[in-house]
Amino acid sequence: VKKIKKLNKDLVTAVIFSGCPVKPTLDCLLAYADGLHLEWCYLKPNVIKEAKEDNLFVNVWTVNNEENIKKMFFMNVNGVITDYPDLGVKVKQGMKA
Repeated sequence: VKKIKKLNKDLVTAVIFSGCPVKPTLDCLLAYADGLHLEWCYLKPNVIKEAKEDNLFVNVWTVNNEENIKKMFFMNVNGVITDYPDLGVKVKQGMKA
């Protein structure tokens, strides 16, 4: 990510984490990333809080059922990556009503 940012600082970048990272926000800052992609089951409220404080976006992957998609949006993630985008859109729109 650092190398890409040196080539073009305006590109939006993120670090993709597999498993349960110890300090994901610090890893992103050290890589000059704009955000992080975390496996949804490892997301903790403190990670979102730290990321927002550091102006990092948080996306989660791969969330494939309605209950967990809702849970992620209620936790205030920026985006949900799913194999069922129609379900993701339906859930997000239903939360606005």
